[in-house]
Amino acid sequence: MDGPIAEWLTQIERARRQLDNAASVMHHLRRELDQALSRALASADPDDSSRPQLQRLCDTAAGPLRQREQRLADALDDTALRLRRYLGGNG
Repeated sequence: MDGPIAEWLTQIERARRQLDNAASVMHHLRRELDQALSRALASADPDDSSRPQLQRLCDTAAGPLRQREQRLADALDDTALRLRRYLGGNG
């Protein structure tokens, strides 16, 4: 393929790779956060009345990162699906 279509496909593939890289970084960061939060909960005294508050704090800290990770994964899946459809219809 030549011309604008080849250029678009190159740009789409570049964007897909960037999304994939961002999703990998986000996944790594979320895992690190989950591990840190698990360690914090594990070190808390089980009888401590502040434990539920610590759990809520952990959930609050991890929630937005998990949501962003999911949005990135969804965007990557959507990009791959659109590219497959395009190539299937025009490849």
